[in-house]
Amino acid sequence: MKALVTVVMENFVEVRAALQAAGRPPPGRIGAPDPVPEALVGQMGGRLLAVDLSRGVVLGERPLPTPSGLCWPDPAGPIWVASMWGDTLLAVDPETGRPDRAVSHPAFNDLHTVVPSGAGLLVTCSGVDAVVELHPDEGPERARVWWAPPWPTPIPSPERADPQADHRGRRYATLARALHLNSALPWGDGALVSSFHTGELLALGRDDGAVTRLRAGLDHPHALTLAGEDGGLPPGSLVLCESPRGAVRALHADDLSDHTTLSPGLRWVQAACPSGRGTLLLLDNPHFGAGRRGAGPPQIVELDPSTGRGTTRLTLPAGWRLFSITPLTDAQTSRIGWLHDDRR
Repeated sequence: MKALVTVVMENFVEVRAALQAAGRPPPGRIGAPDPVPEALVGQMGGRLLAVDLSRGVVLGERPLPTPSGLCWPDPAGPIWVASMWGDTLLAVDPETGRPDRAVSHPAFNDLHTVVPSGAGLLVTCSGVDAVVELHPDEGPERARVWWAPPWPTPIPSPERADPQADHRGRRYATLARALHLNSALPWGDGALVSSFHTGELLALGRDDGAVTRLRAGLDHPHALTLAGEDGGLPPGSLVLCESPRGAVRALHADDLSDHTTLSPGLRWVQAACPSGRGTLLLLDNPHFGAGRRGAGPPQIVELDPSTGRGTTRLTLPAGWRLFSITPLTDAQTSRIGWLHDDRR
């Protein structure tokens, strides 16, 4: 069972310590009132990993600048990787593991997820509460951009990003936005988006740009995905992470009502995806909040929805911050040219 994994930050412990020594909260912490200083952004690093979870080994790795979301929609094409702090989409050549081109847009800021859509790629821009749909071979003027409207929020007086501004390279605080839109999927005639701060799922209309609340009462959701046909969950179920409480929630696709909530005793579940064999693959990071469910290294956990039990498949170095995971088919694995020869 092989997969690609992004490490959005590879020295989280050092960056956290540097910020705390300066009297600043750690990067990304819920409630952080200030942006991360530019000098520390340059220290974050980042890696793209190929892993074999059946053997619990890293097959290969390549350095990338703060990689967050990733997808590989065409096995004959590139791996698309969002650079969270680079404000670009990177087209990574599977043969070399290196970007051979970059795609950007003025709304790109604090990129979280990238998924395929009917019109190309759907990208969440968490730093400005925007979702961008674009085709990599077309100019930014052809892109469709949804900007979050004023929205009821528990955060007092948040700013609203200027839709006319170029937001690339700017550093905004976590609480500078009302919603912190962090993942999206094609949905009906538009997109379904998770709002981290308000604990909601929002539908974005393709033609009119209307924003509709479809579900509330979630605990800081991340990483929307759909269950497959492998029998672990009802096919087409919506799966999301409730990150701060280390849980995964599955919703019925027709009305987004609860199907089940799985709480395997983890810390901060950043992402979950179907494994293709009836289980879910989870990325479990140390919690952002000090003293909450311990520190320790990040790990990749395989969760059995039928029992709610998780099995650690791979433990990675302390200080790494895991972000996205996607399983690999045999055809995709055969295209990756940067695996260790003795671990293929």
